[in-house]
Amino acid sequence: MRRLFVAIDPSEAATAELRAAVEPVRADAPEATWSEPRHWHVTLAFLGDVSAAAIPSLADALATVARARPPLRLTLSGVGDFDDRVLWVGVRDEPPVAVESGPLWALAAATRLASGCADARFRAHLTLARGTGMAAVGAGLANFAGTPWIADRLRLVESSAGRGEPARYHDLATWPFGAAPGS
Repeated sequence: MRRLFVAIDPSEAATAELRAAVEPVRADAPEATWSEPRHWHVTLAFLGDVSAAAIPSLADALATVARARPPLRLTLSGVGDFDDRVLWVGVRDEPPVAVESGPLWALAAATRLASGCADARFRAHLTLARGTGMAAVGAGLANFAGTPWIADRLRLVESSAGRGEPARYHDLATWPFGAAPGS
């Protein structure tokens, strides 16, 4: 069994912009476990444990999803927390559309359907840190709004971690989106 998820990544420019905004906040919360910018991603579907035998058909289904979708124009904007323990920055379609009706949500729905993901919930976010008191830590990022960027590929990722070690990610496959924006 392999622990898998499907994701898109922020651009290098968006990552650098967010990293610059996070550094002062990170310095104020050294006790938190901060995600490394090189691992920042937006999870579209968390698949959990998947048998090695199921991966080829899963990859075929996800490749079909990627080919059918144009690249996405997105923005990192807003900050929040899950239960005061996980700090995140939001991700939204650009230009903004009604939540749960734009291209990002459509991609997440298609990805979840193609992968058989049973969890229908999707909150577009990028995880920054874990710890206690994350809502207070996030106050330093309350006004963050990044520059729009293009997500141009879908990734199937394996996550592994040793006891007490941070997660390690390994791409099993990546697929470029099929159509240019506006085509």
